[in-house]
Amino acid sequence: MALKKIDTSPNYSLIVKVGVLGVLLTSALGFATFLGKSEYFQKLSQKQKQSNIVAQSQPSQIKSTGSVLSAKDSQDIIEEVQSSSQKLIDTSVQKADEVKQNVLESASQKAQDVASKSASFVTNLVLDNTIGKLLEQVKNLPKDQQDKLKQYVCK
Repeated sequence: MALKKIDTSPNYSLIVKVGVLGVLLTSALGFATFLGKSEYFQKLSQKQKQSNIVAQSQPSQIKSTGSVLSAKDSQDIIEEVQSSSQKLIDTSVQKADEVKQNVLESASQKAQDVASKSASFVTNLVLDNTIGKLLEQVKNLPKDQQDKLKQYVCK
């Protein structure tokens, strides 16, 4: 068996990956620089600085969390969020119960329909395979034996 020569060609995949990563980082840096010069972002930065100045000018309202809201306002907001979320949960549970009830009703109705159809099908199948075959055999009998059978059955 011949031995294969080990491929010693340089692996360019690492070089390509590093190059692509460099291009992406350069693009991101250029984009960030462009956004820094954008008027929209400058105005946004100014508004943020102004809000920080307002927060610093009202130290009595600043809590340890850095909030400008008073404790009462914070508590009111928390209670409102809790009550609205509880209402949402109650509504969701009620809707889920309604959907569950509709699904159960539909499923039970379908089950009843399938059961009645299958019972009818089985009845027809049994009749066709038993009485139908019997009648075919009766038709194959000679006429006098058919008459005797009819008299015997009709008694």
